Amino acid sequence: MWRKVLSVVAATIIAVSLSRPAGKHESYDKWKQTFGQTFSRVEDEYRRMIFESNEKEVEEFNSLSESYQKGINQFSHMTDEEFLEMFSRPIRAVN
Repeated sequence: MWRKVLSVVAATIIAVSLSRPAGKHESYDKWKQTFGQTFSRVEDEYRRMIFESNEKEVEEFNSLSESYQKGINQFSHMTDEEFLEMFSRPIRAVN
């Protein structure tokens, strides 16, 4: 069961990767070099998709001229859920 799911996910990631314009990879590749990140081929495509989604979100937010700007950092390859799982603490009930 999980092999089928993984195979479908891998195929989807590869298909999306092949359909991207060539220049779109540059910022992700530069980010990987800056932060010393390396991934397996399938993981790399998955992380690239997340990075590009996060990068688009940053660009859209920054175009709104808010009082602050967002940026790309060492966590830009992570989903919000992954980031929270790694860095948030459980809330303890107050007695």
